[in-house]
Amino acid sequence: KQYRKVRYPDNFHTSECLFGFDDCQKGADFLIVVEGAREVMKLTQEGFPNAVAILGAFLGEKHVELITELHPKKIIAMFDGDPAGAAITTRSATMLKNNFPGERIQKCFLPIGRDPKTLDRDQLSELIRGEK
Repeated sequence: KQYRKVRYPDNFHTSECLFGFDDCQKGADFLIVVEGAREVMKLTQEGFPNAVAILGAFLGEKHVELITELHPKKIIAMFDGDPAGAAITTRSATMLKNNFPGERIQKCFLPIGRDPKTLDRDQLSELIRGEK
């Protein structure tokens, strides 16, 4: 199903906000970072409420600052299963590792043509547990 792209107001900067930020629990076991708002809604419906969207394919410094405010124990980068998604997964994990030491960053590479909103609870659980 094709969706229309969202047109944001001129003074709205996606690089300065995280969709779902206010609904996340601080200090949670994990935080899932995705591209779009629909993915956050799907994750919440499937029982994974600690998810935020960067609203695009670029993780910026402000995003990292906001993620830091949430103090997650682990950060899971779960972007779309396409070349752009694989690239942002790698870039964001590298950027986040600079701010979150140790093994706190997990990269989830989805199959080509898939994104988090197309996965069911069991598939998401496997990715989150690092089984796929």
